[in-house]
Amino acid sequence: GRSNLLEDDNSYRLEMQVPGLTKKDISITAERGHLNISSKSEDKFKVDNKTYIRRDFYNTELELDYRLPENVDMDNIKAKVENGILGIEVPKLVKNSNNKKEIKIS
Repeated sequence: GRSNLLEDDNSYRLEMQVPGLTKKDISITAERGHLNISSKSEDKFKVDNKTYIRRDFYNTELELDYRLPENVDMDNIKAKVENGILGIEVPKLVKNSNNKKEIKIS
């Protein structure tokens, strides 16, 4: 599948196309610095009482393994499926800022 990886100051965001899949079809696990995304696809689908024996139109086999950067908050990863796009938000632990910070003298 096609995927985008975006980064801002607070988080990384992974977006991927998952046409025809719902949140029930997708499994996401995060452990030891890896994010694993997989889907289980049935051989036969029922849609509107029609049985698809084979459905290449929706290629629903998904098995992706992303190595996460070290500065991520594994406990607060969020995921959402919307309009055929799976979005995974991975918050950063430390805010990386190259801005100069003034230290107040007490």
